[in-house]
Amino acid sequence: MGCLYILGNAAGILALRSRSRALWWVVFAVNFTQGIGFWVIPPSMWDAATDLYGTWGIVPSAVTDGGALLLTMTMVLVMVKHRTAWAQQRAVPADASQASGISRSTR
Repeated sequence: MGCLYILGNAAGILALRSRSRALWWVVFAVNFTQGIGFWVIPPSMWDAATDLYGTWGIVPSAVTDGGALLLTMTMVLVMVKHRTAWAQQRAVPADASQASGISRSTR
């Protein structure tokens, strides 16, 4: 399962070049499913890791799952605020500013 998340998170690196809507949903799905790991992983795993390694045994999962949960919440908030994936501003055609009476200096 960890290998699938490595591949899924590596797909997020593509966001540096491509801002496609499909990629946004892939990144969202990977981080959402990874973020719910706190509730999906059986409590016996957390107990076993703590018994074997102490508190440090849960740090890797806490960091990856917690980080994914924070990223998922951030993605949702930004998407709701900007009403678009990747919070991109839509390009305004040059002739649209002339038609509405807005000069280029006030855009």
